[in-house]
Amino acid sequence: MAVSATLVAATVIGPFTGAFASAKGDVVVGVLSTYTGANAGYGQEGMAGCIPAMLVINAAGGVMGHHVTCQEFNSNSDPADAVPETHRMLQLSNLLLTLGSGGTTAPAIVRLANAAKLTVFSETGQSLFNVNKYSYFWRDVPVDASQGYAMAIATVMLGYTHVAAVFGQGVSSQGSRPSFVKGMKLLGHPVVDTVVLPTSAPSYTTQIAGIQGHSADAVVGEVDPASSATFFSELKQVYGKLPPLVGDQAYDEGPWLKSVGGAVGTTLTKRLTLVLPVATSAGPGFRQWKTTLVASSDPTGKTYVTDSYSAADFDAIVMTALAADEAHSLVSAKYNRLIRTVTNGVKGAVVVHTYAQGVAALAKHKKIRYVGASGPITFNKYHNWEPGYVLQKLTKNGLKQGRLVPTSVLNKLLTGHRAKA
Repeated sequence: MAVSATLVAATVIGPFTGAFASAKGDVVVGVLSTYTGANAGYGQEGMAGCIPAMLVINAAGGVMGHHVTCQEFNSNSDPADAVPETHRMLQLSNLLLTLGSGGTTAPAIVRLANAAKLTVFSETGQSLFNVNKYSYFWRDVPVDASQGYAMAIATVMLGYTHVAAVFGQGVSSQGSRPSFVKGMKLLGHPVVDTVVLPTSAPSYTTQIAGIQGHSADAVVGEVDPASSATFFSELKQVYGKLPPLVGDQAYDEGPWLKSVGGAVGTTLTKRLTLVLPVATSAGPGFRQWKTTLVASSDPTGKTYVTDSYSAADFDAIVMTALAADEAHSLVSAKYNRLIRTVTNGVKGAVVVHTYAQGVAALAKHKKIRYVGASGPITFNKYHNWEPGYVLQKLTKNGLKQGRLVPTSVLNKLLTGHRAKA
């Protein structure tokens, strides 16, 4: 990401021990993600959350007077690379938190960060963390199983009853596939074809022939950007036009939209329906993140203005900074536990939508509830968030919200899922 002026390398005082080692200087957000190869966009996505958070926090005076900086650490989507890179990050003594750690890298990164008492906001949806035992782990993105069931309900709401389930081989894709397929069956409309696409294959004509043979009226699922570009381009050619698509947060990401939009053209926005967590996309927290990102020095910032993962990363930093302010401490053991307090709120808490509002309220000895770019977040005892979902369409002005996924139906499916887990 072209933001070299704002990427400030931290001064190494000693390895991170859960306590800020200097009375002066910056605090660092380690954006531990992928910056190279086919998934390079995921690192940029994290920076699209970190940079705006850095700017708004610093404009309000910093965290207890300490300015925030964003620093890249490349996991390369591979545990073999993520582990030494995590150790390299932990050599910094002035870490506030780390972002990223999705996919196959999550278990290793979370374990190491937790052992170091470093707050970690993970983008993984893996069920491994549904009953989370790591006190420094937080997840402000949906759980894969919940996302899959929400897509099934949304698909039926849209009137598609003869659908093909098309998912990639990635951890996230395979996490939501079983619950989507099961959800469609429970809702009385079993999928007519289930396809797992090989990653970055030169062609998917065999899989497309199967989908066409089953006369699918829509394609629902989650596939990585590069594979999606090839698959949907070929699918459009075979069908004569792009069939209706239903996707989750992965299809809302800047890298995916850029890759697939370039392959199939403007028809993508007309044919794609997104099933996303309910967020106040017209609210003050969302507006601040979006306007700050667009106004930043990053030329790729506009790519991510509808990206819910970037918005979640922005919120993760702001809520952690507010927790440190409430704790009057940069010792992670003291502020980490208050993340749930400033996000869920307590009786009599004042709702704040920006970091500046939160700092001002805390200065007046008020309790706060932060409602930011992602809307209201309520963490459960396992530090997970179970949001409601809404159907959304992409427009030239951003996301347009449609009907809500009925929470009563979603909760019924999830209750049955947990009972059999």
